[in-house]
Amino acid sequence: MSVEKHFGMRLTPHERRQIERLARLRATTMKEAVLEAVQRRLEELEKEMQPPAPQGRLKDAVHLVGCFEGPEDLSTNPDYQEGYGRS
Repeated sequence: MSVEKHFGMRLTPHERRQIERLARLRATTMKEAVLEAVQRRLEELEKEMQPPAPQGRLKDAVHLVGCFEGPEDLSTNPDYQEGYGRS
């Protein structure tokens, strides 16, 4: 791991106490506590950005998506709309 230039931040006394408390609870340094918190938050955000996994019957057919030819939506052909909504 290469060492980058110094990165400094001005903290309010309250922010510093929070970081000190986090470091104490994690039994680590303030620097490590902040870096771990940043890493956890990045992982949360990346997970939130991923599309949800298919559920139900769709998860069993996900490998078939896009492998058939034809219109993307059958409603584009009026023949398929004939009788729609009638019992």
